[in-house]
Amino acid sequence: ARPARRGTRVDVFGEGEDSEAVRAEAARAGVALRFYGPRDHADPELYKYKVFVNPSRTEVLSTTTAEALAMGKFVVIERHPSNEFFYPFPNTLTYSNPAEFRAALGTALASTPAPLSEADAHALTWQGATDRFISAVSAAAQTARPPTLADETAQLTHRLLTGWKGYLGDLIKHACESGPISKQRWLHRDPKYTRCRDPALIVQKSISVWPADTDRQWEERYGGDTGGGAHTSWTSRMLRVGRGVDRSSES
Repeated sequence: ARPARRGTRVDVFGEGEDSEAVRAEAARAGVALRFYGPRDHADPELYKYKVFVNPSRTEVLSTTTAEALAMGKFVVIERHPSNEFFYPFPNTLTYSNPAEFRAALGTALASTPAPLSEADAHALTWQGATDRFISAVSAAAQTARPPTLADETAQLTHRLLTGWKGYLGDLIKHACESGPISKQRWLHRDPKYTRCRDPALIVQKSISVWPADTDRQWEERYGGDTGGGAHTSWTSRMLRVGRGVDRSSES
């Protein structure tokens, strides 16, 4: 995005696996960004800023956005389900495209943040989060129903079909089109992994048994746009019919 107004500079704090790619893209686009390393939210260097921009779509209720609001700053965030909690705060400015982003940033730079109310301040605390959690659980408990006979039958059937170990278990899982997970008899046979508490070791072993390059066939089978080719499975076909993609071939 172009600067919100001529001469606007954006300072970037933090690091991550995409840092170099972001720097390269900023240089290519000629965007006025200055990159700094990670900072604690209480770092005095951050006090001078009144606007916080968080373009992330994956953080899900970002603590950095909450901290910026708690510090009395404007926050500029994308309209996205993961950001909905922040919409009601008066210092939240949202956008859905580059033009709206420039407008939101310009508004923030030209304005003064509203004082944080007591209610808003409480909503940004861990106590406020705990209160919302208890309220949500209480509401769910009032509408929850015990499992029906159909639910219990479905669970029992699932356990019977997937609980087999060894070659028979692999065969049943493969017949049910469970994908790479169908080759996991080693997980039941090797005590090293049966008693393992390190998920990373199990993941590494699973990758070695089923290399990532073989995932392509499962993308073809379940991608939904195979066009009914040789790799199309009955599961993929039913999913496509359910989405209305393959109805013409059923007629």
